[in-house]
Amino acid sequence: MHPFGTSSLFSVSVETIHSGPTDALRTAATGATLIALLLSLSSHITLVLFSSFLAFIAALLTLIAFAIDIALYIIVRDKVLRLPDVQVRTVAAPGTTADDPCSIFRSR
Repeated sequence: MHPFGTSSLFSVSVETIHSGPTDALRTAATGATLIALLLSLSSHITLVLFSSFLAFIAALLTLIAFAIDIALYIIVRDKVLRLPDVQVRTVAAPGTTADDPCSIFRSR
């Protein structure tokens, strides 16, 4: 059964946007970071240099995953804004409200 139920008063169109590529990139970046950390503990110069290269690759994968996350956020926001009779205001910072976006900088 559909989560919104069935009704003749309205119809619901559900579209799914998958975040599969970012999950795979984050997993690969986490694994590469762990391996780079373990290799950096070695005293062998070749392993230490390889760990630096692997850490760079992990950072690059993380940056790519972050860029994909931003693109997905923009796609979802645009799709929500196109919905009729929906007013949306998003604030991407934690602990803030739409009325007071600078509240995280104040002491409580």
